[in-house]
Amino acid sequence: MQFSTVRPEPADIERLTELYRECRRATDMAIVPEYFESLPDFVFSEKWKNLFSGNTHKGKLALANGAWAGFYIVGPMDDYNENLHDRAVSKDCGELHQIYLLPAYQGKGFGKKLYKELQQDFRELGYSSFIACTYLENEGAKAFYKAIGATHLKDDVLGAPWHRPVTFYIDKA
Repeated sequence: MQFSTVRPEPADIERLTELYRECRRATDMAIVPEYFESLPDFVFSEKWKNLFSGNTHKGKLALANGAWAGFYIVGPMDDYNENLHDRAVSKDCGELHQIYLLPAYQGKGFGKKLYKELQQDFRELGYSSFIACTYLENEGAKAFYKAIGATHLKDDVLGAPWHRPVTFYIDKA
């Protein structure tokens, strides 16, 4: 299977929104179905505004034999994570906001290929390190972050399962 990446264009926003929904459905329905079912439509389309609104975020589409297989978005840390600067996180730390592959493309090395590309995007944005968050129950994502050398930074138990993030730190973007 041939893997490639491309930069999305604003004209792709409708398809990106559907891809994001498909990826989230595959992940969230297995972990926190009540959260996925409660998400309003704007959650899926709002993610793309940062990507196309300036030079603070970057992202790519993953293609497998030309079919849309996944994507990532990187950029500055969300406000929620700003307190991490008081911990073992450098001041020039970005955040991996989204990385998703549809289940049919997982376990084939595509995630590691996306990782190499997103590292370059972080460097181009001026970040030497980054954090990534996932659900406490998302064993696949936690295994992926560990496989790329991430350090487990913290667990937050804030109540509902979708408010139980696990944060990882990657010190070499």
